[in-house]
Amino acid sequence: MPLSGPSPYEILGVDSTAGSAELKAAQARAIRERKHRPNEVAQAAAQLRNPEKRLEWDLLEHLPPQTTEGLDAAFAPVAAEQPLPEPDPFAMPPASALLVLREQDLLAEWSELPPEAGVEALRVPAPYRAGTAVLPPVEIPE
Repeated sequence: MPLSGPSPYEILGVDSTAGSAELKAAQARAIRERKHRPNEVAQAAAQLRNPEKRLEWDLLEHLPPQTTEGLDAAFAPVAAEQPLPEPDPFAMPPASALLVLREQDLLAEWSELPPEAGVEALRVPAPYRAGTAVLPPVEIPE
């Protein structure tokens, strides 16, 4: 619900005790006076006819205005603090510091196993080998 514009009571020119007959007459009068657009007048009247919306506007009408007294004193320590320094602009590192992957180096490292590992390094240990023990029990029909 926007608080920046006039309230429905201001648009229709009625007070908070206005009944439905007064709202209808005020709507017709507001449309004739052309101080507000017709759709704004119709929307204001609809809001005041709706009991929930009318209660919201009644509460908003009687709220005390919000003041900013004391905020200056509350934020004085923050205003006295030094702001954070500006971060250094991003700079690229020198090319010599960048990691360079060369295809021939990768192929040399991964082309064959080291001689000390042998084929035994590739075998799966017995507890981790797949076998029939990992299968669920199956009943074979006769």
